[in-house]
Amino acid sequence: MMDMYEEFNSSVAGALGLKEFKSRKASFPPPPVNKKHLTFSHIFGTSTSSLETFLLDRKMKGPCWLEVRQAQAAAGKVSWCKLEATCDKMEHVTKNPGLECNKCGSMVHANTTCTELSNKQLNVVRSADNLDWTCNPCIQKSLRRGSYVIPEEDEEFAGSPRFINSSVDTKKFLAEISAEMDKLLKREMKEMNKAIQYCCGKVDDCLEFMETFKEKIKELEKKNIDLNNKNKHLELHMQALEQRVNESEQKVLSKVLEIQGIPSAENENIMEVSKVLARKLQVSVDHIKTAKRMPTKPGKPAFIQIKLCDEEKTSEWVAAARSANLISSDIVSHLPEKDARTKIFVRKALTHHYKNLLWVAKQELKDTYKYVWCKDGRVLARKSDKERITIIRCAADVKNLM
Repeated sequence: MMDMYEEFNSSVAGALGLKEFKSRKASFPPPPVNKKHLTFSHIFGTSTSSLETFLLDRKMKGPCWLEVRQAQAAAGKVSWCKLEATCDKMEHVTKNPGLECNKCGSMVHANTTCTELSNKQLNVVRSADNLDWTCNPCIQKSLRRGSYVIPEEDEEFAGSPRFINSSVDTKKFLAEISAEMDKLLKREMKEMNKAIQYCCGKVDDCLEFMETFKEKIKELEKKNIDLNNKNKHLELHMQALEQRVNESEQKVLSKVLEIQGIPSAENENIMEVSKVLARKLQVSVDHIKTAKRMPTKPGKPAFIQIKLCDEEKTSEWVAAARSANLISSDIVSHLPEKDARTKIFVRKALTHHYKNLLWVAKQELKDTYKYVWCKDGRVLARKSDKERITIIRCAADVKNLM
């Protein structure tokens, strides 16, 4: 490809005086056709006339009306035509449809000016296959009736002209009108029947589509019901799994106690503080396995978490704390006055889920339920002293109790 470019640039372009060239149509003189070249053997289109190029480019395959835009009057005439004009670009010359009179055969432009028809009438003539058009001169000739003057030869009426009208056969005229009306009505009825048949076919297609869509909608409704049932089943299954996980996590904390109300101090020994608490509660110090202070959110006091050696001992510690009714000064000495009277609470440790569930239950059921508490890692509620105890396992249970 590069060899052909270099050869055309060196030999052909230089001979034609082309400083630059591209692969597109151009108005340059054709290169010599008899000369032989190395990379190409022939150049097509060198003998094509301008008229042939114009007809092929504008796709003019026969007689037709042309519309010329941006035409300018010619400076000098080159033919015997009444009007001559020039146009710079072929794109400004386009084919324009025309109308042919069904009586005289004359052609006019298919526009409102030449045909004296409205745009709606032109659209009807264009779309109808069996509709004929008659020009205005032919219409006027068909409706016109000849009138002439014959001078009378009698001396009595000499010099006075007499108007004589050509006779018209009324029956024949009415018969012709009736025949034309029959033709028009038959033609219109034929077109109307075609349109009605087409509309009927479309209506039948629409009815078939509607039946198909109804069947598909029924199938989709069934699938939707199945999916809803599966979704509910999965939701119940997920809730059951979450409940099992929460119960497993809570079971891990079955030997753990939470001590709240003992303020933190620098260099404190949590194990010693836990032993002092055990002595105050009159329980064995040997029950304590580990003790640590748990971090909390800013602004909230940190609590102590004590892990005991046996699950039964946690209930013993909680019962002893309820009867002892201790305050922080009983465990830690030299406390500020505001912290010295803080009450100490001992309860079984809860997971984050059960802590939130207990708080939500107390907030939502405080007006309807008398008791809401936690025991052995479970959230319980009781409406009154005579009502039975209800176990709350999740937030949905709280909504059902409201």
